[in-house]
Amino acid sequence: MLREYDIYLSRDYVYAIIKKYQEVGIIIPVKAEKTSFVQDKTQILTELKLLKKKNYASKNPAYNFNFNYSPFRVALDLTQRSNLKCSHCRTKSDDKNNWQIFIVTNGILLKPKITAKLAELKIDNVQVSLDGSEEIHNKIRGMPNAYRLTIYGLELLKEHKVNFSLRTTLSRINMGEIPYLLKISERLGCKHTISLALPSGKAKSFDKNIFISAKEQRTIYEKFQAIKNELPHVEFRIPFFEILEGKPRRCLAGKSYFAIKSNGDIVGCKLLPEYIEGNVKRESVKEVWLNRNSFSRFRQFLIKDERCSVCKYFKMCNGGCRVTAQNLCGDFSARDPWCPL
Repeated sequence: MLREYDIYLSRDYVYAIIKKYQEVGIIIPVKAEKTSFVQDKTQILTELKLLKKKNYASKNPAYNFNFNYSPFRVALDLTQRSNLKCSHCRTKSDDKNNWQIFIVTNGILLKPKITAKLAELKIDNVQVSLDGSEEIHNKIRGMPNAYRLTIYGLELLKEHKVNFSLRTTLSRINMGEIPYLLKISERLGCKHTISLALPSGKAKSFDKNIFISAKEQRTIYEKFQAIKNELPHVEFRIPFFEILEGKPRRCLAGKSYFAIKSNGDIVGCKLLPEYIEGNVKRESVKEVWLNRNSFSRFRQFLIKDERCSVCKYFKMCNGGCRVTAQNLCGDFSARDPWCPL
């Protein structure tokens, strides 16, 4: 089931794709209710497309500031409905170049008819979440037969030659499942992304000890470094250690990225939904993005910790993730508590 899009502002092709997804049941429409804006999605996409225009912001002095360019990425949540009760409740798509369409799914609704349609549509990638062996995966996903249905869905994707990959969200619940999961992705012959569970959404109510500490992250990363040449299909996304390899991992919320929730709220980061900048049912997306007062928490924050000011990696991380700072430290401007340095 498709629950989210990353909207890359490129082609009208998206209109036809959304319609086709609805026809085959990949998107489950939200029931008609006052909080939903899904019926207006074409209008929203049209507004987002207008942000492609360059330098128009300088025509209005009220918008004359550093964020007078279009966002690189916009996440559009089409629904809050879900067929599982995933404890970490976190999804993501990624883009490399030009227009690409990714579906992030738990895989349990994949049936022969839907999978055949995905093959026909030539989807760039279907990313399926798998978090461990049967007992662990079912526990995390909150459904007794989730594992069996997900594996069935993966086999269908392979059978229909749909480009797919695995995604694992890592916490202390499934940290010991990594060897098992790597065997699964190797057997399926697909790429495998492993990232960390973040304290947001349902996961925010977790005991803080459920999240993998900076020390444990270092251990996992070092073990992976020792064998990564044997696992070319696997990508570990552990931000601070990617930074040590020279890969910038700055927070882009409100700077080159924002999200639109299923009720129309515009937020800088979908994992910090409490910071609302506007609503598409009342305001233009363009006006919200270009307003000098919008996203100020993300655009103007200063890290309070002096260790960051003298750190040689600061320009590559800008103090780390604001989700972990806010929800683990209780301070949006705190240094990321998962920093290993």
